[in-house]
Amino acid sequence: MIDIVDLHRRCLLGSAEAQSWSDRCASDARSSEPGSGQRLAIVATHALDNVTALWQSRLPSIPHDDSASVVPRDRAHLGDYLNELRAEITELENASEPDVDPSTKRMCRRIACEVDLLLEEANRLGVDL
Repeated sequence: MIDIVDLHRRCLLGSAEAQSWSDRCASDARSSEPGSGQRLAIVATHALDNVTALWQSRLPSIPHDDSASVVPRDRAHLGDYLNELRAEITELENASEPDVDPSTKRMCRRIACEVDLLLEEANRLGVDL
């Protein structure tokens, strides 16, 4: 069961983690030699900025107190983050209707699309995440 406090925490955490990974990918893009790795870092930065915005788009409509804070989980590899994000989004999207509203379910589908497209691009470029 997902309550409103948990949903708010998930949105805060999702936003913080996506932003952290976007920053890492942007740094990688600037420091990498031209090629498929740099191309993927650029694409990942854009996709993760979209994911950050999607998470943040839900925050204003969720009742909460302003004292909530989260610490992004540390993962060593982008692939680990994307796979865990995909699993968490699927869980949230599949939650029962009273627990998760239709807007949140739409957000989940959009985040899943961003993740899937990013994984497909990595595969197409032959970059191991």
